[in-house]
Amino acid sequence: MASRSKRSTAAGGAPVVIYVHGIGAHPPREALRMQWDLALFGRDLGERSRMAYWSDLLHPPAAGPGAKGAKGPKSAKPGRAATAGAPIALATGLPGAAQDFAQRLLERLDPTPAAATPARGPGKKVLPLPAWARRPISRVFLQAFVADTAAYFYTPGMRARIQRRLRDELDAARGRSVTLVAHSQGSIVAYEVLAALAPGSVDLRALVTLGSPLGIQELQDLIEPRPPAVPAAVLRWSNFADPLDPVALDKGLGDDFAPSPAGTRIRDERIVHDGTRRLWGFDPHSAVGYLAHPALRRTVHDAMRMDSMARFVLARDVAERLGAAPQARHPVLIEVLEPGYGALGEPPEQTRRVEDAERAALAGRGAAAPAGLRLEHRIQAAAAQL
Repeated sequence: MASRSKRSTAAGGAPVVIYVHGIGAHPPREALRMQWDLALFGRDLGERSRMAYWSDLLHPPAAGPGAKGAKGPKSAKPGRAATAGAPIALATGLPGAAQDFAQRLLERLDPTPAAATPARGPGKKVLPLPAWARRPISRVFLQAFVADTAAYFYTPGMRARIQRRLRDELDAARGRSVTLVAHSQGSIVAYEVLAALAPGSVDLRALVTLGSPLGIQELQDLIEPRPPAVPAAVLRWSNFADPLDPVALDKGLGDDFAPSPAGTRIRDERIVHDGTRRLWGFDPHSAVGYLAHPALRRTVHDAMRMDSMARFVLARDVAERLGAAPQARHPVLIEVLEPGYGALGEPPEQTRRVEDAERAALAGRGAAAPAGLRLEHRIQAAAAQL
């Protein structure tokens, strides 16, 4: 935690975005933070972003990404899925109520009706997908979601340990304005932590939730406080849901959560992100898919008072695909800046140092006079590096 405190001090009073990730085994904290930064801002935000990281509590490093037999929900294969009605693999030591909860939740979420099961009632929500697309979602991804959610609510002490990760990040950001971005189960963590805060204890500019399961009745029966209401600390809450996201079963939270004492209501917005549009890498619950969507980016940038039209070092679509298959090749847009223009967020003195070094290199090669740095020189250098 000492390194995190140093980051806060170095950043001064600049606004900060705090991320809360969702289910499953994830890359290490800093790698995941940078992945979200690239999708949302097109660059590493450095000292102005933090990740409330709790994946290691449910998925220790020995069983994390890259370990044998330890694959996250996206990489699991449909053929290994459990049959309908089979018990869900939960963490050991959980009470029987956890298995009952998990089974009820999976039945609520499962979009793949078994051939032998009775017809569903009119109130059952089913994903509008063909069978080939529904099957891997229902029995691979959803079981992972249900298992992690059951562990959060029923493993003794786990709820408090996960919430502590977010509380620590909020404490480290004290004195700075905060935009909180929470995905999937992270929205449950964010809601419960914010609901316990006293008004004015954090300068929260906005809460942004994406792919949130907070509209599911089985979860509303367990979250605290109940009945669900917008926390007093929240002055602006924007909720984003993809129509095909199986976790955001209820796409609108505004009807389920009462306004805050100050009258704050949830603003719901449905978006279709790139994780849903493509057949290859189809993932309607993808965090980077949500983060790279222009509507969500505008909401976060506005809360942080950033220029949404500023130049990006990486193209938005490329940043989003960094969350897809790591071995895949993607076309990349490389921005070559006109001399005299700094990179996004680059201090003027650093821009001068970079250009002085470029001029010195050109002069050493006899390519141009030191003062003659031009755009074509940079294009030639970029082409040579590629």
